[in-house]
Amino acid sequence: MRVLGHERFCLAGHDRGTYVAQRLALDSPGSVRRLCLMEGIPIAEALARCDARFAASWYHWFFFGQTDKPAERFISADPQGWYTATAEHMGAEAFEDYRRAIHNPETVHAMMEDYRAGLGIDREHDDADRAAGRRIGDGSAIHRQRFELAGALQRPGRRPDTHPGGGRQPMRGRAMPVPLPDDAILDPPGRQPAPGD
Repeated sequence: MRVLGHERFCLAGHDRGTYVAQRLALDSPGSVRRLCLMEGIPIAEALARCDARFAASWYHWFFFGQTDKPAERFISADPQGWYTATAEHMGAEAFEDYRRAIHNPETVHAMMEDYRAGLGIDREHDDADRAAGRRIGDGSAIHRQRFELAGALQRPGRRPDTHPGGGRQPMRGRAMPVPLPDDAILDPPGRQPAPGD
């Protein structure tokens, strides 16, 4: 971002981009003015809450993330049998792009590497941040949209909006593609807007 002339900037991440945005905000907190994390939960938190119900519903995390029997071989044998998106769901043009992608072995491999990173280096970083007490929030306004995993990972007695990343999480149902409310960017309690916010 500095190469592009931006010392401070707003940052949004969705799904895998949530992990990237979260990492950037933790590693360079002075650079991120506002942060929006959509459909993501720190992998260490997800795995700490994981139980049999989650594993049965989200088995693909572990299947895609392991390397002993690479998932690419199974998926590439019948990509359309594995993935279930349709043109009606995505629109014709997006579906054609998607169909080309899932038939490209390099793309399928890259998709699996996403899960391997999540269960590997992302988890290592999350664990190290937790051990060091590092949190997002000192100086960044944070919005964390509800993620699909919330129900599967909910612990009794724990409010879903008390996320270890800091900030608050409006409970608005599935994050995409619903329009964001007026208060979509929420400042941590006591934060004063920085000049230019």
